[in-house]
Amino acid sequence: MERIKTMIIIGLFAMSVFLSSQVLYTTKPLIGEEEAIPVVSSFVLSNFVLPESMVLHFSKDSHTILSPTKEPALWEAGKLQMKMVLESANTVQEEIDWEVLREKKSEKSIDYLFSFPAPTELILRTYGIVPDEGLNLPDSITGIWISGDNGEVVLMQEKSAVRFSSNSATGNLLALIREAREEEYIHYYPGVLLNDKAEFYLPITLGDVLPNVRVQSAVDVNDSVSLEKMAKGFFEENYPYARRIVESDYTTIFVQGNDTLVISEGGLLEYSNTAVMLSQSSSLFEGLQVAGQFIEDRDQIGAPVYLTGVEIGEDHYGVATYEFAFSYFINDTPVRLKKEMEESWNLRAPIMVLVKNNEVKTYRRVLRIVQPEFQPLPQDTLSPQDVIDRNFDTIVARYQGSLRARGEAEPENYGEAIYQAIEDVKLSYFDCPEQRMNGEMELIGIWEVLIDDYAYYFDVHTGNLVDVVEKEG
Repeated sequence: MERIKTMIIIGLFAMSVFLSSQVLYTTKPLIGEEEAIPVVSSFVLSNFVLPESMVLHFSKDSHTILSPTKEPALWEAGKLQMKMVLESANTVQEEIDWEVLREKKSEKSIDYLFSFPAPTELILRTYGIVPDEGLNLPDSITGIWISGDNGEVVLMQEKSAVRFSSNSATGNLLALIREAREEEYIHYYPGVLLNDKAEFYLPITLGDVLPNVRVQSAVDVNDSVSLEKMAKGFFEENYPYARRIVESDYTTIFVQGNDTLVISEGGLLEYSNTAVMLSQSSSLFEGLQVAGQFIEDRDQIGAPVYLTGVEIGEDHYGVATYEFAFSYFINDTPVRLKKEMEESWNLRAPIMVLVKNNEVKTYRRVLRIVQPEFQPLPQDTLSPQDVIDRNFDTIVARYQGSLRARGEAEPENYGEAIYQAIEDVKLSYFDCPEQRMNGEMELIGIWEVLIDDYAYYFDVHTGNLVDVVEKEG
C-alpha cells in the first residue's frame, strides 16, 4: 500500500513539474545570460527559494559543483525525494555523526547547500512538503544531503545532521547523477591539500575557470524611456498621477501618494510605501509570498533570483516585520557586493525587501546585466593556495586579532594554523562599481575564502585582496 502511495506521489509531482514548465517560462533574455533563457511569467514561490550550490559526489576523489539554474532537473529530483521520504509514515529518523556523513559523500549523492540557515518550516512549506507528524525536524537547515543509492535524506545544520530513511522509491536521482558525470563539467577534488579536514572542494583544472564579465547597471538614469517603464511597473495604474523629479546628481525620483521610487546613478533602485495600514496578522511564509510576488509583478526580474537571508522583527507598535534578502546568479555563479556598497546603501544582498502587514514597505536593489558582445579576453586563474600565500601577512594580522579577542594563545606555526582554519573555498562574482575596463563596468571572478572570523575575497586572476567581510555571528 505504501509503495502505491509513493508511486501516486511521483506521478502527481512529475505532472505538476511538466505543467508548470508549459506556463512558467518565456524566452526573454535575463540578467547574466548571453542567450535567451526561461523567465518566470506567472508567480511560483519555489522559484525564489533555491540552494546556492549543488555539490555532486561521484566517488571519494571526484565531485562537481553546479548551481540549481545550471541543472534544474537535479534540484527537482532532490525535492521529490525529500517529499517522498519526509511524508512517508514508515520513515525512520536518527542523528548521524558528522564524520560518518563525510565518509558517505564518497557515494553517488548530492549536497544541496543554502547560503544561510534557512527556517525548515519555511523551506518545506514553500516546496509543498508536509512531513509526517511523527518526525522531529531541526528548526533551520544549512544544507540537504541525499543519497543516490538508497534515497536517504540528511538535513544539516552547521556540524549537526539528522538522517531520514524509508523504503520509498528513489526516483531518478541516481540516473541524473550518472548523466552529470558524463557531461563536460569541471571536476573537483577534496581540498585536503589546503586543510586535511577540508569539507570544501577545489577544481582539478583551472585555466580561466571564472572569467570576468562586462556588465552594465540594470538602471540607466540617462534613459528616460527605461526609467518610465520601471516606474510604470511599480506604480501600476497610478503611474499617470506620479510626479517626476530629477536632482542635480541625476537621481530620478517618482512620487505618487504614499509611494516613492528613487533611482540613483550608481544603479540603486529604492521603492518605499509609507501608507499606514491596519495591523494584520501574518506569518513568515505569507511575508515571503508577498515579497516574491512583488518582485515578480512590480520589478519583473524573474529567475534566477534566490533567497539568501531572513530577519524577523517588529515595529514600535509590536507589529511583525519580515526582511528578506535575495541574490542572483550571473553565468550560474552567485554575486557578492562590495562591503562599502552594503554599508552606504544599507544592502546585505543585491535585493532587500521589507514586508509588514502583508505589504511591501521598502524594496531596494542593485543589479547588473551582462553585455555578451563586450567580454574580456581569457586569463589564467591562480589557485587558492597562490592567493592565500600572496596575502599571507594580511591574513595573519587579522587572525592574530581574532585570537587576542578570544583570549587564545598564538600558535607556534602560523602557516599551519591559517590553513587548518580554512572553513570554505568557493568561486563567486564580485560587484565593485569602480572596477572598469575601457570605461565599461566589470564583475571580477573571486576566490571566496572563509578563514576563522573573516571571508576574504581574492581576485582569481591577479591574486589581489579586493575585500574582507567579517563573518556574521
